[in-house]
Amino acid sequence: MAKILNLKGLIIIIFILIVSGLVEQAGLFSIDKHLSTFQFITLILGIYALLGVIEVISVAREERHRAKYLKDSSVGKKGIVIEDCSPEGTVRIGQEIWKALTARGSTLKKGEKIIILERQGLKVIVKSLSSDHPRI
Repeated sequence: MAKILNLKGLIIIIFILIVSGLVEQAGLFSIDKHLSTFQFITLILGIYALLGVIEVISVAREERHRAKYLKDSSVGKKGIVIEDCSPEGTVRIGQEIWKALTARGSTLKKGEKIIILERQGLKVIVKSLSSDHPRI
């Protein structure tokens, strides 16, 4: 789901609500004889909030899927450090970027090649592929 909720979208909705209120005040158009402008605004904001909840659920579902995929296929994959790990940092594995912890609390520098040893939640445990680091 694309970014439904953003500042631009909220500004557009508020603008529409203001214009509809002014039009109704002028008597040119009435939303409904039983629905006041305040109720209409509340309805629109409620729909906007519902879309926000749907987006949060969608993002959470995507993160769970991502974690499941990584759990099933990550151990042994190789990557590269993109933010120094000392002992926590960021690595790139294929096209994805992950938070990483180094094995035994060692330090890995940006650009160093790594291999995934295991996964803990949404973080991966990594070690260097270079020969100057001891194998685990």
